[in-house]
Amino acid sequence: MILSKEECTLNISNLEHLKIKIIKSEYVAAITDSDGHELLMGYGDTIAAAINDLHHNLI
Repeated sequence: MILSKEECTLNISNLEHLKIKIIKSEYVAAITDSDGHELLMGYGDTIAAAINDLHHNLI
């Protein structure tokens, strides 16, 4: 089942091991280990684009 935009209210601060930051007007999504080291990153003009790029880098 795919949730609609109205049904999906995600607070990214609740996600463990995912860091979102802005570098030079670009969003960066990073997977971190338990010590906070960034292991893999994705970049985009929006948070969603950065997470999608991160996911694309995994597959």
